[in-house]
Amino acid sequence: MAKEVLQYKDIRARILSGLDKLANPVIQTLTPQGRSVLIQDDLGRVILTRDGFTIAKHITLDDPVENTVIDIVKQSAFETNRLAGDGSTTTILLSQVLIKDGFRLIDEGAGHSDLKKELDKAGEALVAQLDKFTSKVETEDQLRFVANVSSSNDAKITKNVSRAIKE
Repeated sequence: MAKEVLQYKDIRARILSGLDKLANPVIQTLTPQGRSVLIQDDLGRVILTRDGFTIAKHITLDDPVENTVIDIVKQSAFETNRLAGDGSTTTILLSQVLIKDGFRLIDEGAGHSDLKKELDKAGEALVAQLDKFTSKVETEDQLRFVANVSSSNDAKITKNVSRAIKE
């Protein structure tokens, strides 16, 4: 079987295409005013959801380059979700922005390793800032507030999430 040899501009275009095919439907769900997305699961059932994690989980692409890229981004988003319990949509959005801007900076002459060093430094500074703003959820009211925001103000889900966490 013949191997496919890709030049930078070709691989870049396919990476960005795959990234957009994953990110664009997922990021529509951001914020409490986010939109619902129709997806089809592996069994052919149609699902209407506003959950970026669920949408991302069901996206696979035929192009192997595009699919590899979205698999990497999905792994990152799923790890965020595992560690924080949320944030998969934001992770996908940030991945899209960082990759697009990274390509732009490389095209403008930035070195690959210099770009990585700067991203690592920015990541460390961001984590340090985030640590300043974290707070523990200690009261029932705080728990209800977080559950309410996470459930897009759905009273039934808020109640169930609050009860499940307390137990």
